[in-house]
Amino acid sequence: MAQRGTYQTKVKSAIIQYLGENRNRTVCASDILNFLHEQKQNANPTTVYRCLAKLCDEQLVIKYADQQGDKATYQYVGQAHGCENHLHIKCVKCGALAHLDCTFMDEFEEHIEEHHGFSLQCDGSLLYGVCKNCAAKDNKK
Repeated sequence: MAQRGTYQTKVKSAIIQYLGENRNRTVCASDILNFLHEQKQNANPTTVYRCLAKLCDEQLVIKYADQQGDKATYQYVGQAHGCENHLHIKCVKCGALAHLDCTFMDEFEEHIEEHHGFSLQCDGSLLYGVCKNCAAKDNKK
């Protein structure tokens, strides 16, 4: 039996487009479904989840557990990402996402290992907080 290759459907292309346009924040499957319906793409939740799983397997997308742990969110990282080597921070208000690939995090990782006996596994790891834009909005109220 011939092995099935990776192919690009209209729905998959639209999902990748949406993820790429929103690469600085995480999105959930319902966000993607809403986008697809706005684009008049015929897709159901199973199709979206199956596509997201394939994109995660291809390491084009990172899957994160949401802060409450009740649903997953996704971020497009593309081909050259290196996200498995650093943590990420996510704003709990607007969903903005930033990569913590600075030298301080290397020191933090070493401290955790030396003083606490843990080796960090950064792939899919998030720290939660409030970004400066949302904090400024809160201060204006």
